[in-house]
Amino acid sequence: MRALAITHVAVSMRKSDGRAFCNNKRVNVQAKCKARATQPLRVDRLGNTFLGDSRVMLRVSDIRRDSSRSLAVKTEAAVVDFKPESLTVGRQLGEGSFGVVYEGTLTKGTTIIDIVLKRAKPKVQGAEEMADMEKIINERVVKRAPGSCAQYLGSCQISAEDAKYLTPKLTEGLWLIWCLEGKMTLSMYMRYPGFPRELANPLLGQATLKGNTRLIKGNSPAVDLVVAQRVMQNILTSLMALHNAGMVHRDVKPQNLILVEKEKCFKLIDLGACADLRTGANFSPDETILDPKYAAPEEYVLPLDSAPDLASHSAPIALALGATSWIKHNPDRFDMFAVGLIMLQLCVPGLRSDVQLQRFNRELRKFNYDLMRWRRSRRFNSRETILLDEANGAGWELAQQLLSEVPKKRPAAAAVRYHRWFNVVLDPNLVRPAGERPNSVADAANGAMQEALARLRVLENAVVRVEATRTKQTSKLQNLKTEEKMDAGMSDFGIRIAREERKLEAIEQGLQKRLQVFESMSWVIQQMLFKSETQIKIAEQVSDTQVQKAADRLKRGG
Repeated sequence: MRALAITHVAVSMRKSDGRAFCNNKRVNVQAKCKARATQPLRVDRLGNTFLGDSRVMLRVSDIRRDSSRSLAVKTEAAVVDFKPESLTVGRQLGEGSFGVVYEGTLTKGTTIIDIVLKRAKPKVQGAEEMADMEKIINERVVKRAPGSCAQYLGSCQISAEDAKYLTPKLTEGLWLIWCLEGKMTLSMYMRYPGFPRELANPLLGQATLKGNTRLIKGNSPAVDLVVAQRVMQNILTSLMALHNAGMVHRDVKPQNLILVEKEKCFKLIDLGACADLRTGANFSPDETILDPKYAAPEEYVLPLDSAPDLASHSAPIALALGATSWIKHNPDRFDMFAVGLIMLQLCVPGLRSDVQLQRFNRELRKFNYDLMRWRRSRRFNSRETILLDEANGAGWELAQQLLSEVPKKRPAAAAVRYHRWFNVVLDPNLVRPAGERPNSVADAANGAMQEALARLRVLENAVVRVEATRTKQTSKLQNLKTEEKMDAGMSDFGIRIAREERKLEAIEQGLQKRLQVFESMSWVIQQMLFKSETQIKIAEQVSDTQVQKAADRLKRGG
């Protein structure tokens, strides 16, 4: 079982030159925060204000100024500042360009709580400001949208003096703390060959399965449909709470959905990209944070030509501008495009790998975001799309709405929950139960196809891991060269730089070898897929005829 890694690759796009460049989280944070520090910060009592889909009350309850970084920070007192001695840091769970995530424990009296800790990377420009901003966003989510995301407990600020007497892992700086509610993300479950029915027990539970005739047949797509509907409901519930609080997540994807084991539901994690459009926290009109695979075509939550710089205004004005922009442009629909992609991945096995999803995005753009044109261009086996085909294509209808190129044409999270697709029920009698094999040729071909795709995913993951290692090593080398310029008197920098350059060269050589293997295996697997697809198409006519006969028998009453 792989540990949870709260990391993601994002694209930051600047208005000044229109170019895009990849990075983890965001860029130029330090300059941005310094600019904000020069703006006057005024606090006022605010009354009821309409925003999004609900009436809300905003109360700025606490103001503090971090003089060490000259950054004015608003906080809302709803979480706890923990003492360093109450924390222990365990194994590392994940790492990004700006932060490191650990597993650990929190001692509260006689109770020990399993937690997740995150700290900013030392000597990385903008990392501390990123941690400060993520702390603010998590505090506001706790107050305005409780239960929508992973449970944030608080933070711990460790001084240089305290760090001398603590364990080596508990270093100086700001540590953010969450309750460890689960270790499996939706992305991890998607790698299982039996997904989504692999989620039936952990998500639905034995109580739901017991006595339910349409779920007992474990190999029935009826199970897959119920699981897909439940996952979608979980995502929509989390997004509804965030959107009603005036926030846009901006990085909704399977990697950022954690299964909370006790509650048996998925919740959003990683609010590093989340923008608060009431106050402008973590939002800049000419900057965006996104994962290209799940990003909406508009790329910015608000249009560049009319987006206000909320952080530059006082609290009441920022709130009024944010409310006006929300009503006019519906920035919450930015997240809904990613929800549509996740829905397709839940229902269509052929879209679950990164390579397949990227190909789908290219083809969808080619067809001007007309999902049904894309559907007609692909000759799917009827079993592959049964979760979307039922009830006269209810699933395709919802997915098309969510994947609309125009943000305002996408439904809000609250409206999606009432779509007719969530009322679709598959009859197990229309689906081949266990033990029956009406078409062994199609089954064998489909099995070979799934095996080939699994092998391709393994190769792809190996390449991605090495590329991540290369990126990390390149960043390390650049930081070392920057330090050399700052500390010209240090004589050992040349030796250290040469050593790191040799490491980078070895990593690049390993990457080239893996890419060669990936390319050669891809050609072999493409041949296997072509052969399997041909066999399925030949046998599909027989399968469809048998399913139609079963449906006719049911209509006649037996």
